[in-house]
Amino acid sequence: MTNALDPMGNGWVGPVDPSRDCPETAEAYGWACFRTGRVPILVMFSDAAWYDGPQPASPRSIHGHRYPELAAAMLSRGALFLGVDVSAAGTMGFTYANSVYLARATGSLNAMRREVVFAPASSGGLDRTAAGIVEAVRTLANETRQDITTTVLADAMETRLPMGRTTANFVQSVTPVRGEPAMPTGYERRDDRTFFGVLPTTRVVFRVSFYNDFLEGTDAARVFQARESAGSHWL
Repeated sequence: MTNALDPMGNGWVGPVDPSRDCPETAEAYGWACFRTGRVPILVMFSDAAWYDGPQPASPRSIHGHRYPELAAAMLSRGALFLGVDVSAAGTMGFTYANSVYLARATGSLNAMRREVVFAPASSGGLDRTAAGIVEAVRTLANETRQDITTTVLADAMETRLPMGRTTANFVQSVTPVRGEPAMPTGYERRDDRTFFGVLPTTRVVFRVSFYNDFLEGTDAARVFQARESAGSHWL
């Protein structure tokens, strides 16, 4: 987000390790020490045009990151965005227009599929809008739909398997079965890998199938570990 502040992409401060202040044992990333497995929500207040923003007329920086890079990075982390244009221009402001683009790109939408973006000058001032902004964070957490799929994570410490095999190879398939509530209320649709358009309050169920065609059995039982990681992509 520093490009919105400084055309050099420095954010008015010297370059720093973005997560150097995070606890050493934490699986955290970014300057805000976002925790792995949580949903980051980036809130931005601004009254100016964005350097390298999505609008064609946006000013361009020399060394800064471009808008597509920001959107891609946020999507890769499942991050959501809440933009607040504090200029007198209200919904006609530069930040408001750019925020609509980024909210749409990152799926930061309410249940009515509207971008969660604010312009206090057009809605009674910042004091009046403050409560709405807090409510918007709740809206993003409770109403933003997402696509949910899974990834098989092998046990990296396992050494009893043939060369080139991992514990993930025991998992033949992970198939979406149902959602509670059922579609179209709880989710929009599903295929053989993914639930699409899932509400945060929906419980989804996958069927896991196992198959072993590479490791011979023994007289004693052996236990191998693998993890299923459910990941989401915001609409």
